[in-house]
Amino acid sequence: DPGRVRQALSGRQARYGGNAALFGMGFLGILVVINALAVSYPQRIDLTEDKEFSLSPETELLLSELSEPVKLTGFYTPARASSRDQIRPLLDEFVSKSNGLVSYEFIDPQSNPLAADLFGVTRDASMAATLGEDSHLIEFPSESEITSAIVRLTNPEDRVVYFLTGHGELELAETGEIGLSQLKSSLESKNYGVQALNLLVEGEVPGD
Repeated sequence: DPGRVRQALSGRQARYGGNAALFGMGFLGILVVINALAVSYPQRIDLTEDKEFSLSPETELLLSELSEPVKLTGFYTPARASSRDQIRPLLDEFVSKSNGLVSYEFIDPQSNPLAADLFGVTRDASMAATLGEDSHLIEFPSESEITSAIVRLTNPEDRVVYFLTGHGELELAETGEIGLSQLKSSLESKNYGVQALNLLVEGEVPGD
């Protein structure tokens, strides 16, 4: 019945159906555009309360200043798969904040013992950081340990920080509020040598 067909196509129900179809196509088009932008300009947002998947400003600054690629190789057996999965988001942050200069892979040391021996791996769930031909083994991977390893690799030269003694200054070996042991450990983790200097005995500031 041509008349009934024309009425169905031009009636109110047809118009509502057409509007719904156009709205649906427009919504799908928006989703396609958003997805294309997300692929081209990926963003990561840490919504956890204590920002457990966010890097510290110090680490982000270090990664932004990288000029050479750094590779992180994690050695995890199947028995430590849960530890491997827990650290993966952290490694993804290192990759993201370094503009791709940091990369990582996981190796099973049981199935590839030669790779483990190459880095001197003796402990399950260890990690090796490599820059060029130099590498540093991290036995307990964490953000601070990985960052310290990258600092050591990017600044291989020796640098010394001297703390004066002999005039009642705080002691490097002392712990708690009356000592500087935590500061000493923090500096050493950033590849500084830390020594005490008594000018009354030495008589001059060392050349380094």
